Amino acid sequence: MSENQKKWIKRAVLLAVDLILAFLISYSRFKNPPIATEPISIYHSLADGFFVVGFFNVSLGILVKISNTGFFDIFGFAFRSILNFFIPRSLQPERDSYYEYKVKKEEKRKKFSFFAAMLVIGVTMIGLSILFSLLLYV
Repeated sequence: MSENQKKWIKRAVLLAVDLILAFLISYSRFKNPPIATEPISIYHSLADGFFVVGFFNVSLGILVKISNTGFFDIFGFAFRSILNFFIPRSLQPERDSYYEYKVKKEEKRKKFSFFAAMLVIGVTMIGLSILFSLLLYV
């Protein structure tokens, strides 16, 4: 299986999971508390479900993108330094500087382009939420 096919499978799985979650949230919003089955209430619950899932995808996609830049490396280094302080050196013999730690992390870090799919799907879901919200008032 080629790399391109794997990317499309991951995107399809992400889209399927997001749609299922959006409809589950919409269904739970629609049924609790029980309200009339007018189109207005259906649009309202669909708008809520798609917005929640879309916002989650956009937020997580932005965090993944920021994480891939190495922005959060300082927190990993600080956590490791705290462990080195409390655990004897025999368990963790390497005591690198922050610069050495950051270089090692950069070598290990793979470029994670999955965030683009999360952003596109998230923005699309938020767009659908806006569409359902507009249908409420038409």
